[in-house]
Amino acid sequence: MSPVASAQEAPAVVESATVLGGKLAVALLCAVMTLVLARHPRVLALSSRRFDLGVLILAAAMRLGLFVAVFIVLGMNVTGDVSGYYVPQGEWALEGRIVYRDFESSYSVLFPYLVGLILLTWHSAKAVVLAAIALELLSLPLWLAAARRWLPERTVRIAALLYVTSPIPFLNIALKGHNQVWVSILIAASLWALARRDILSGAVQGFSLMAVKVLSLLFAPVIWLFAPGRIRWAIAFSALPLAALALCAPNKVDLLFPLKFQAQHFSGGNLPYLSTIFGLDPTAAPLRHLYDGLTMLALAGVFLYAWARGVHRRPENVLHLLTLVLMTFFLASKKAYASYLVMCFFPLCITLAAGTVSWPALAVFGAFGALAALEPSLHFRWMFANDAKQYLSILFREQLPDGMVRWKALMFLAWDVALVSCYAAYFTLAWRRLFADKSAAAQES
Repeated sequence: MSPVASAQEAPAVVESATVLGGKLAVALLCAVMTLVLARHPRVLALSSRRFDLGVLILAAAMRLGLFVAVFIVLGMNVTGDVSGYYVPQGEWALEGRIVYRDFESSYSVLFPYLVGLILLTWHSAKAVVLAAIALELLSLPLWLAAARRWLPERTVRIAALLYVTSPIPFLNIALKGHNQVWVSILIAASLWALARRDILSGAVQGFSLMAVKVLSLLFAPVIWLFAPGRIRWAIAFSALPLAALALCAPNKVDLLFPLKFQAQHFSGGNLPYLSTIFGLDPTAAPLRHLYDGLTMLALAGVFLYAWARGVHRRPENVLHLLTLVLMTFFLASKKAYASYLVMCFFPLCITLAAGTVSWPALAVFGAFGALAALEPSLHFRWMFANDAKQYLSILFREQLPDGMVRWKALMFLAWDVALVSCYAAYFTLAWRRLFADKSAAAQES
């Protein structure tokens, strides 16, 4: 068995100060683009065809431009999960090894084999990043088509501009090639198929669960709730996972390994991590189970309350409920890297664009993009010592471990508090879109 799991939480390469500075500069430039474009009257007045083409060209130019600049012109190597985990697992898959039995993986059962197919076209980590860019560009028309079924054109256009100019998908996809965009395009496809092809919609979500990561399961109940034929959707969703279970059981392949693995780790940027300032350890057995249980209760509570309130009677609410579930996860889960936002980032942009988009709201959105884009890198750089990420309680020690600087650790604490505050603000916004706005409309009528 390869020692993948034991090394999964360690950074392949700690980013230099120059790289971090470059990412911050890109994030600030993205914030300026958001301010310029999101409310530009000429942009919003374009025909649908010209707008869609313009958004796609802008997204492609930004993503491919960064890819060429970093990996071709500067000759930098792809770092992080792609080079550390995706590519090695893809190579093992090409050798004929069986995932979870011959090597460990925190991803879904088909993921290493899909990466292996990418490597057959070009055996390079850059090929995986290019595949992520291609998937994102393909997802944009799907998101636009799905959103236009239920929402005003102006809302959809502002959301598209917020998405394309945000550093969150931009840097995580074009620079890191993270597989969150694999989840995103499958959610978009599932929503696109939802209205008339609920069997296809369910099958796409079932494929997402088996092909990318277990976190796909977060959004399946939301899409199921809005399906015209819930029984058909559920059967289609379950077909591939049940088939995989039947095939894997005789080979002693534990399909639950990714879930068990993820439960043992943590990240910054969530309430459980902030609680470590009081000396709590979210990975210790009793507290770990408590946090996991509270996370599941929070997610189930939000979903059941939304169902009880009848939010599914208004089809456009599917996007706001996806945002609410996403923000609940980021607040409550002890392992919620900011890069996971990419999975359901377009619905978040829809939730923001559905109301009056003021200049202060755009400024906060720009700041949120910078906070989220840099937080994982800062965590590994400023809070990493003794071959492990450190808890916030380390701030109370008289002497910090070698490699840690107190002012940087304090700055990271402030960074995480600001990021979690943004999550809470967008949770509140999604809640208001689903419930408060609905109540006000009912009173007016």
